[in-house]
Amino acid sequence: MKEMEKMYPGKITYINIRNQEEKDNSNIKVYEEKISEKLYLIEYEFKDVHPQGSDSKINKDAWMGNYTI
Repeated sequence: MKEMEKMYPGKITYINIRNQEEKDNSNIKVYEEKISEKLYLIEYEFKDVHPQGSDSKINKDAWMGNYTI
């Protein structure tokens, strides 16, 4: 992130999505941090698995992840 800050003159907001290992599909965690005057981080963590499972051999829509969230 610091290297990107050096190359890019404007403000940068990083958005990161993490898959939560918990079984609860409704629990969403949000983490925000101002790293510097130009850098801002927003991180979302939730169960990012399709309601019908993540096996693409069985579920052709598995790539969508948890679209309900």
